[in-house]
Amino acid sequence: MSEIKSSGQKYVRHIFLVLLAVCFSGYAVGAEEVQVEEGRLTARSAVNKLGAALKATLGGALATGDLVAVLDVCAEQAPQMADTVTAQSGITVGRTSERTRNPANRPSDWQLAVLHEWQADKERGIDISKREFYVAQPDGGFRYMRPILVKPPCLVCHGEIQSAELKAALENRYPDDRATGYQVGDLRGAFVAQK
Repeated sequence: MSEIKSSGQKYVRHIFLVLLAVCFSGYAVGAEEVQVEEGRLTARSAVNKLGAALKATLGGALATGDLVAVLDVCAEQAPQMADTVTAQSGITVGRTSERTRNPANRPSDWQLAVLHEWQADKERGIDISKREFYVAQPDGGFRYMRPILVKPPCLVCHGEIQSAELKAALENRYPDDRATGYQVGDLRGAFVAQK
């Protein structure tokens, strides 16, 4: 009888340990999912700050009618805005594109792969405007991208350039510029965040 009782206790203890392991493994998966979502929200917030600052500054420059000043916003002020958001958030933010104007914004291999995927989806008629790319890194960091689609104000500098003054400024500042000829709705590039 004592052998049965001992065997029964071992069985109950075994079941208890299995149930305990199942409970905690579910908790670990849930915690990982929470961490991923927190990372995505943090990256999105940093990119939103950069996008909002850039949009407001570009809008102000466009309102003046001085197209070279608009070019200066992207060339000089946008990197400073990215540096400010990076310093405030601890997340490295910026912009990239397959067709760069500023060589410093060339995409890395992983960024280029994401841009190619989005472009292929766009060509298949898939709406990518709300798309995000997010991957958690083993070291606790992450990689994040959100598309930048061309809107009508973007065409001033990224469409068919009409202003001779702007064309000359672009050729002077960016002799290897590949960031013109876009149309409204085209994939211009992406906001990027990394930690």
